[in-house]
Amino acid sequence: MIHYTASEVDEIFETLSEQILQEDSFGKKPVGIDGIQFLVQALPQTQRKLLDFIRRIPVPKTGGSWLGSAFMQCFVDDTHEEEFRSILQGWAEQSDNSKLSISAKAMLDLPGKRK
Repeated sequence: MIHYTASEVDEIFETLSEQILQEDSFGKKPVGIDGIQFLVQALPQTQRKLLDFIRRIPVPKTGGSWLGSAFMQCFVDDTHEEEFRSILQGWAEQSDNSKLSISAKAMLDLPGKRK
């Protein structure tokens, strides 16, 4: 991978996340999610940015199964994975989006990476 400065990584991440958040619906995995996944997997220091991005996704607009599964594999650090599981728990308990709730509950039943 080409080496980027911290500010370049921030700019790439923000560009991708803003493009994704402009989508009208998240029923299907939006274009750009694969790019964010790649970036976070290649540069684990962006895990915090991913958590912040995930929190910005409007629950009523989200689909279901792709959301949790797209991001679970990105967390290589126990602290970040636990924080993501906390987000999943919130999604599982909300009632605005039943598909997301069902998907989040299923993701929570999966074992953690280092458990």
